Amino acid sequence: MTSKSTRVILNPKHKAFADQYLILGQISAAARKAGYPTKSAHVAGNRLLKRPDVQAYLADRTAALSEQTDDMQGRVVKEMEALAFANIKDFIRVDEDGLPQVDFSTATEEQLRAISNVASKTTTRRDKDGGVTVEVSSRFAMADKYRGLELLGRTMGMFKDGESRVVIDVADRLLHARRRLSAMGGEDGAS
Repeated sequence: MTSKSTRVILNPKHKAFADQYLILGQISAAARKAGYPTKSAHVAGNRLLKRPDVQAYLADRTAALSEQTDDMQGRVVKEMEALAFANIKDFIRVDEDGLPQVDFSTATEEQLRAISNVASKTTTRRDKDGGVTVEVSSRFAMADKYRGLELLGRTMGMFKDGESRVVIDVADRLLHARRRLSAMGGEDGAS
């Protein structure tokens, strides 16, 4: 006996339901958006969810969306790492006078992600003897390193949120208040 493939091309209405179900997560709403009557939307949606071709389509789309999400999360973490671990020495060189000079020539593309803006200024000066002096100055700003480290740390679960401290503080205060009330009640009951 040969197994029948469930990878059947869905008719447009079934596909519309499946796509809407992935977006909305609600059977009735997805069926209505796909064009099924409001009165029978829930029944039609349940029937569609039991179809092997719709199930296969939903599984394929869910896997693809999950893969895209994993890829996006990886990219976001990589970007946070570039910001968090950026080092200014990757973008400057020290000249013979000991002054820092902007130099991006050795910076990698990943390192350059940490740069938020760059500005260059050329100034031409003429002295009274007719000499010309040209000065070129450059400056740049790096993304907020501390914010990058904070976001990366939060992503990795390294920091406790302020909310948990507040909840613990309120719980501690409530416990102490109950103890004081209990102690006061014990003294009243003894007299």
